[in-house]
Amino acid sequence: FLSIYNMSKNIKKSILQYSYLEIEKEEIEEKCAGVEEEMRKAMKKHHPDAFKEMYNKNNKKTENPTTVEESEKKQKTPDIKKIYRKIVSKIHPDKSIGNEKTFKEAAEAYKTNNIAKLLEIAYRCNLEITSLSYESLTLLANNIIQVQKKIQSLKETTAWAWIQTKTEEEKIAVLDNIVKYIKEK
Repeated sequence: FLSIYNMSKNIKKSILQYSYLEIEKEEIEEKCAGVEEEMRKAMKKHHPDAFKEMYNKNNKKTENPTTVEESEKKQKTPDIKKIYRKIVSKIHPDKSIGNEKTFKEAAEAYKTNNIAKLLEIAYRCNLEITSLSYESLTLLANNIIQVQKKIQSLKETTAWAWIQTKTEEEKIAVLDNIVKYIKEK
């Protein structure tokens, strides 16, 4: 066993990289959600017809149900099972008060095969970690890549473009691009 202080530097760096990227993703998501109302008001003011077309329709977003189902169908690596069991044995709500949120995070990470999140939680809980198999190291790298892709995707949204604007003219240009996109559809 390797304690968190003696674990491979590469694993420790990967855990910290994942943690940093998750915080960055959450920050970008909060910023994008925070400008939505401002964008709606500006759209209503500058492009009332496009506003009606965009927001008066029944535009419910549907989640892709195969995404979660596919991750649930993936075979769990032995490392994921071991790490999850160690976390649960330490922070299960029946054994420890005040860890419900962390327990739910671990359960979700286990359900979705997110070894990076499980390692992050184990790291926070000062749990000993065994060396990881090649399969688990590959999964860890893939978890990091998924977060990087999500960040890139968020930075390609109109909300992010709106956040990056400095002048009213730039904001109107973002709105004009949205309207142009709607008309092309």
